[in-house]
Amino acid sequence: MKKNVVLIIAALLFSALPALAQESDTSQAKSSFPFTGNINLYGNVKYLNHSDWGDINFPQMGLGAELNFKHDSWPISIALQYMESNGLSWFNLFLTPFGLLMMEYGQTQEYNIGIKKIWDGSPHVRPYIGGGISYVKAYYENEFQTAWDSNVSLSFHDSNDGVGFWVDAGVYWEILKHLNLGMGLGYSYSKVMLRQAVDQPRQAIDAGGVRGGIFLGFHY
Repeated sequence: MKKNVVLIIAALLFSALPALAQESDTSQAKSSFPFTGNINLYGNVKYLNHSDWGDINFPQMGLGAELNFKHDSWPISIALQYMESNGLSWFNLFLTPFGLLMMEYGQTQEYNIGIKKIWDGSPHVRPYIGGGISYVKAYYENEFQTAWDSNVSLSFHDSNDGVGFWVDAGVYWEILKHLNLGMGLGYSYSKVMLRQAVDQPRQAIDAGGVRGGIFLGFHY
């Protein structure tokens, strides 16, 4: 099933490439630099599946970056994204000074490629929608530690990766010439095989999720 989803998304992406190469009949004379695009830095919060990630899901904080670009004759832009999120939780298993502390840490890294439609009807406000293929790396770690001595501990970690898809939508505001401020909402889905306990086998969990945030960047 996962392979079919990836093949379908890849086919849609590559089927759009011939259209990108065609010159628009309504395009004006070419400029000296006929490409436009955006370079943005993101600050995000990400909500993963709580049944898969537990307390380290609510929410994960993250950073990201995106480059998108298009030729003047293309109807859509090519988009490249990197999104990372991290979550951490601590709790005392016995609720006493002599208890056992448990730390859980989780991280996801999304490497996304796809297409994005940006509407340029207004010179300063540009809504967008996009989507494509997502390669996701996931990392999980837990550590048990005695409350009275941090040097007495036992830790475990595992990592894996998977392929899925991503979609997002939002709006750019050009607050100054070439300076973007905006906000966006996105969703990604990618199953990875991950072990979350020493005595458990790897299980399929979703390393994607819902993310939202703001970004600041450069428009050229």
